[in-house]
Amino acid sequence: MHAKRLFFLRFGSLRAARSRLALPVLFALSACASSAGSGQTANGASGGAATTSTGGSSASSGGTTDVSGAVSSGGSGDATGGVAGSAALGGAAPAAAGASAGSGGAVGGGGSSASGGSSAVTCAPDCAVKVTASLGLVDDFEGAGDKLAGGWFAYTDKTGTTADPAPAATDGADGAFAEHFSGSAHTSWGGGLGAWFDGCTDISAYSRIKFKAKGSGSFSVQLVTFETNPCSQGGGCAASCSSNGKLVEVGSDWKDYEIAFAELGGGSAAFSTQKAQSLVFVVQAPDVTPYAWDLWLDDVALAL
Repeated sequence: MHAKRLFFLRFGSLRAARSRLALPVLFALSACASSAGSGQTANGASGGAATTSTGGSSASSGGTTDVSGAVSSGGSGDATGGVAGSAALGGAAPAAAGASAGSGGAVGGGGSSASGGSSAVTCAPDCAVKVTASLGLVDDFEGAGDKLAGGWFAYTDKTGTTADPAPAATDGADGAFAEHFSGSAHTSWGGGLGAWFDGCTDISAYSRIKFKAKGSGSFSVQLVTFETNPCSQGGGCAASCSSNGKLVEVGSDWKDYEIAFAELGGGSAAFSTQKAQSLVFVVQAPDVTPYAWDLWLDDVALAL
């Protein structure tokens, strides 16, 4: 008798405990069922990919819910301005979830919306000036006579010391003058020396570059065309621009160099003889830094 009563008391206590445990579970299941009917808008007509329970990340739950993804204006912020979801345009009960700064997650100030993202670079549709090369001489640095070069320019990485390039009255290969370009203690990509042409120049009458050079270092000899020249420099290339060229090594004595147009490569667009804009000699940085270079040029020309 006593044993039976004891068994009943223990079994009855266990059932009561299970009933108490079941109440929160049943309540949670009921809440999820209610949410499924009103809040899940993964494929809603105007809602994003947000799925919410009882109306986004409500103030009572404190959770964060992604809303409709990228905003229509192009920024990367959420549509309602933060990571505390208000079930953007189709979530469950915006009034219940709100984007208010209660206990329902931190409301941002609009994400990092850029109202359209980065704007595209606008390039000129074509060359502003087109000319045809009537002579092959780029420059002999003697200061007289017609030549293709409209002028010379230099640019560097600004990490070392660079001497301004200029025709030097010294040991010219053919005549009294030669162009000199040097740099020392550089730790980045180096620099370049170039001759710009007067507009986009048709050089199809020629087939190669020739010049005399001496010094020390490696240089990429490049013909810059409208298609490979950046928009900011008067070209038609909007991004990732590189010109076609060929690498040469110079030594301490004057030497004649010739490079056929067919040997030029590595550009961001195929080489074309119709719209040449400049001829450049670009320093090729070695693996060891700091480093120096020394370039002497003479009798630069285009040849048949």
